[in-house]
Amino acid sequence: MLKELLLYIAAMSIKPQNIRPTVKDVELALRILLADQLMDKLNWPASAIKRLFPDVPGNILKEGMSIQELSFRQKKVLSEAETLKVSMDKGGRLMILLNRFLKLGESDRDAYYVGAFAQLIDDYVDVLKDRAEGFHTVFTDYNWDYDKLVKFTQEVIVPNLSQKWRQFVMEFLLRYKNLLKMLQTLPI
Repeated sequence: MLKELLLYIAAMSIKPQNIRPTVKDVELALRILLADQLMDKLNWPASAIKRLFPDVPGNILKEGMSIQELSFRQKKVLSEAETLKVSMDKGGRLMILLNRFLKLGESDRDAYYVGAFAQLIDDYVDVLKDRAEGFHTVFTDYNWDYDKLVKFTQEVIVPNLSQKWRQFVMEFLLRYKNLLKMLQTLPI
């Protein structure tokens, strides 16, 4: 959780200027993310999550469960392209879900690719933990490193984003290169 908090703080320092989440927005987003983690890491059923977070609509939980099924696919060895798609879909679909639920007003395309980028950053930072827990990502199985992440981001993610998000993503990679590499080495 410390790694995620540091990444969140880093991202908030360079967020696009017109993104101004309220405290309520952040609180709801954290509840959705916590529900996501409870389903993913502890295999809590949706009914238990619904009792814990009654203000999270059922359709959000259903989509969240669907997204978490992607995590189970990460326990299997897949081709590099399939492994990459699972990571991108997991982050992209979750970001679309948050974007719609919180009414942030971003396009689904921007939400998907920002979410995919965030998931790849998470996979990069958590490579040691993912290996230890038996999760397969492009970083654990296909020798992706920071340079490959940057190259992929420049060639695939950035061209699919609007200008404000292009700037955010590239600035994040440049500004926080050392932080990301340091977070990757922290104990699980």
